[in-house]
Amino acid sequence: WIKELRFEKTIDEYLYEFQFSKDILARQAAMLELVNGIKSETATAAQKLKVKDALCLTATSTDYWRLRLGAVTQLQYFLSLEKNDTSIISCLLTVINNEKSWLKASAIRILGNTNTAKYADIYLQALNDSSERVVAAAALALAKTKSKITFDALVRLTKKPSMKSQSLLSAFAAFKELGDKRRSEEH
Repeated sequence: WIKELRFEKTIDEYLYEFQFSKDILARQAAMLELVNGIKSETATAAQKLKVKDALCLTATSTDYWRLRLGAVTQLQYFLSLEKNDTSIISCLLTVINNEKSWLKASAIRILGNTNTAKYADIYLQALNDSSERVVAAAALALAKTKSKITFDALVRLTKKPSMKSQSLLSAFAAFKELGDKRRSEEH
């Protein structure tokens, strides 16, 4: 007979499993349960803070990269609650400065959702990254800032050589996000 058993755990039990389990799949499952658990009305502010801190710690750790990617992605929920959460922004900036490709692109994408122009220089620098995934995330994030430097940076991106014209495609997607009429007037 096929049977599914489900053991109900508290947020603290899932938190312990997420932080200390040797099984990566168990840690990923615990992470998802934690985020779902703190979205409930019964979750306390202290529990939410513990989960947020655990996610930041994992995102900036040396754990398996897919687990760190999951932690970075889950931080988006917290940033959607408070766009100026300095602990999450600090965590994302650490990931952007120390990681490559998937993790860096994800952190840029999430930070870009704040639409804050003060990070425009970070996105501008990321446009020169060797990873097309990072360039695409940076172009969209830069466009969301509506910064004065955005239009000219995206024009330069259209001329950047890349495999299968990925830079050009990233620039066009960013132009759409930017909504600047100058680009459509040129062509």
